[in-house]
Amino acid sequence: MLGPNQTFHRKLPRISTRDVAQGVLQVILMWNKDQNSSASNPATTSAQAVRPSPVPETRSTGGAVIGATMKIKGDVFSSEELQIDGEVIGKLETKNRLTIGVNGKADANIKANEVVVAGTVKGNVEATERIVLRKGANLVGDVKTSGIVIEDGAYFRGGIDIARPEPGQAKAANVR
Repeated sequence: MLGPNQTFHRKLPRISTRDVAQGVLQVILMWNKDQNSSASNPATTSAQAVRPSPVPETRSTGGAVIGATMKIKGDVFSSEELQIDGEVIGKLETKNRLTIGVNGKADANIKANEVVVAGTVKGNVEATERIVLRKGANLVGDVKTSGIVIEDGAYFRGGIDIARPEPGQAKAANVR
């Protein structure tokens, strides 16, 4: 039991956004008697608190990630989902979903099954299914898609070409 001038401290482990996205979040609470005895000084109690970093709003569930500190110049091709949190200059092409994160930047022509933009894109975008511009997104370029969603607060400058889905693609979309 704690005395009247003693404080209980919990030191939480550092949690990465990848751990949270993969559902591996495990919070371990530890009691350390040495820490408790030094914690009797109230001036050090608030400085010792550790908080995990916030989780970004837009995060795909699987696939490849171009991290926030990465900058790629050239062509990027993928058959899996692709999350851009860094910067890409060139061409982006995937057969799956492409997500430009809140801090992501793409100065590229983009071709994908589905494109979700929360960051900045400068270039033409072609999506076989749909394009989603989240609040705060910035897209300058022409788009070609069979469906588009532009949320309030998103910026778009360019032309829109609404393409009819091919008969094979319409059946595949209805199966999902």
